[in-house]
Amino acid sequence: MGQFPTLMGRGSKSLSFNRPTLQRPVFILHKQLDIMANARKPDNVHKLNGTYQKHRHGDPGSKPEWDEGSPEIPKCLKGEARKEWKRIVKIVPEGVLTITDKTILTQYCALWAELAADPANFETGQHTQLRLILQELGFTPISRSKIGGKPKDDKASGFQSSPK
Repeated sequence: MGQFPTLMGRGSKSLSFNRPTLQRPVFILHKQLDIMANARKPDNVHKLNGTYQKHRHGDPGSKPEWDEGSPEIPKCLKGEARKEWKRIVKIVPEGVLTITDKTILTQYCALWAELAADPANFETGQHTQLRLILQELGFTPISRSKIGGKPKDDKASGFQSSPK
């Protein structure tokens, strides 16, 4: 036999490890299940969906008041980014975007312009960032289903409406 003892070898001592026992339960989340709570919908989204209930959504005096109205297009956006800004503001339902969303909408438009200009050199990190911004703004099918509402103008989206 070698100079190192085996864990359960014949004729040798078995090694035991003293591990402290856990005093609290351990919860293991499986990646496949994606168990996460849904993000809270803003009150203006509940009002758009017709699901706003005063007793559920708290005292309006205890919540901060956000400036209403659509954000103004920043001067730093040029070309394709500026066109995308105008397209998005036109098709997003009234009351979803506010003045406070100007920064994230600017980021989205700038990334969109980069992707449109040179899709081959659009890096993985930029794709991830763009996808996360799209989800945050409610521009993906799943995130849009959580917000509800209808676009202002079907023609502005660039897609034909399906025949009924």
